[in-house]
Amino acid sequence: MILASLGTHAAPMRELEAVLADWSKREPVVLCSAAHGSPPGVDCRGLVAPRVLRELIRESRVVVCHAGPASLHDCWALGIRPVVIPRSPRRGEHVDDHQERFAARLPSRLAQVVAVSELGRVLAEGRDHTAHVVVDPAFSVAFGRLVDATLARRRRAWWRR
Repeated sequence: MILASLGTHAAPMRELEAVLADWSKREPVVLCSAAHGSPPGVDCRGLVAPRVLRELIRESRVVVCHAGPASLHDCWALGIRPVVIPRSPRRGEHVDDHQERFAARLPSRLAQVVAVSELGRVLAEGRDHTAHVVVDPAFSVAFGRLVDATLARRRRAWWRR
C-alpha cells in the first residue's frame, strides 16, 4: 500500500493526486488530506485521527507526504523515511514557498524530496521506502529549531505585506 498524507491545508495537490490515481491501478493507494475531492481509484480518508494515521504509516510500503513538519515527524517517530513532495504556491497548493524552502534543508537520510513529476519513477523502483530511520534527541532539538526558524521567516514576511 502507498499512503499519501497531504496535511490540513485546504488546497488540493492536483498533480500529485493525478499520479496517485494512475498508480492506484497497480497498487492500493490511501490518501489522507483536508482537501476536498477524490481521485479515481484512490481510497480517500480525509482527515484521520493521529493514531489512525500512525497505523496507516506502519502498514505502508511507501509514505508520500507534503513538507509539513507534523507529517514528517509522524514518519520519523515510526522510523520511516518518507518521499516528500512540498506544496507549491506556483501550483496553487499553498500561500507561499515555505514548504519548498523547508524541504530543501531536509537531510537525504531522513527524507527523499522529489518533484511531483518524479514520483511515478520513485514508485516504480519497487523499493520499500520504509527504511529504518533513527532520530536521536539531538536531532529532535535541531529539527524544532529549523521549524521555528522557518516559521519566524514566514511571520516576518507576512507582517511586511
